[in-house]
Amino acid sequence: RRLFKSGFMIGSGQMVSQACAFIQNVIAARLLSPQSYGIAATFSMTFYLVDMFSNLGIGTHLIQAEDGNEPRFERTAQLLLALRGMINAAFIFVLAGPISSLFGVPQARWAFRCLALTPLLKSFGHLDTVRFQREMRFGPAIAVDATSNLLVTLAALPLCWWLRDYTAMLWILVLQAAFSAIGAQIAAERRYGWAWDLGYARRMLAFGWPLLINGFLMYGIFQGDRFVIGAAKRLFAHSTYTLADLGIYSVAFTLTMVPTTLVGNVGTSLILPHLARVQKDRPQFERRYIVLNQMIALLAGMISIPYIVAGGWLVILVYGTKYAAAAGFIGWLGAMWALRTIRIAPTLAAMSMGDTRNSMI
Repeated sequence: RRLFKSGFMIGSGQMVSQACAFIQNVIAARLLSPQSYGIAATFSMTFYLVDMFSNLGIGTHLIQAEDGNEPRFERTAQLLLALRGMINAAFIFVLAGPISSLFGVPQARWAFRCLALTPLLKSFGHLDTVRFQREMRFGPAIAVDATSNLLVTLAALPLCWWLRDYTAMLWILVLQAAFSAIGAQIAAERRYGWAWDLGYARRMLAFGWPLLINGFLMYGIFQGDRFVIGAAKRLFAHSTYTLADLGIYSVAFTLTMVPTTLVGNVGTSLILPHLARVQKDRPQFERRYIVLNQMIALLAGMISIPYIVAGGWLVILVYGTKYAAAAGFIGWLGAMWALRTIRIAPTLAAMSMGDTRNSMI
């Protein structure tokens, strides 16, 4: 009962957040040309590139570690996150020129430099909303996530209507990061601060280094195909792919990703603390794992079948006929996301035991 109650609470919050993200993409796809939407997609690809390549799983370790509730542990984690955000911001700012040239949009160099604000702002969020999840307190994290997404969604329509180009999506990403960081500070119980504890830092790095390698591979899974399409003219001399093709592919990718992201976020919030609490009680751990694994597998099937059967009709209904070409491959994306969803339970089971090498391998 507690599991389903928590799952319903997290699911409701995630439905609001994912619905907001979906509405933002629909607004952008309807008001922008496929070419502009393709350029906008390169912003999220660049942000996720540095985000995944530097992901040490610090928030995950805060939930999993037995002493993760210690104030000094949390402040050391916040310092590492802030340093990560500064490094990521500097990386995007310095390489804005080469990145914009790679995607064939040198005129957008200034926009990629402004994109550096996104990891910088995001890194100053308070980790209390993560720490609360150790005790199955999900309310503050849900409130912050849902509120920030609602505010950005309200801003999406006037921004896209006014700007009518890729810069609208740039400011949507920056606003999202700012609202999330501010919300996390408001919802916190402890005062925000930094500390340096070498022992804690070493443990976080030991926990996180396999996730750095995993992040490189995950980028290939989540963004690699879009990266190849977006940079095809620079990578392959005879390529006929354009940024308009990237826009068409991205709307299909986003449409199929939304429910999977919903399940993944709910699953991560629910499964990780639920299993970490019994990590030393093997029989109880295995009983919980079997139930959670079956739930995830059932949801994977429920998500993928509609896309395989009627994905083409759905993409035209949502985004319009200018994206009709996506009907030829959206079913394959639905099947791909089903396999990604099934992987959630065993990956989180390993992490709840403090094992991050498993997911890397």
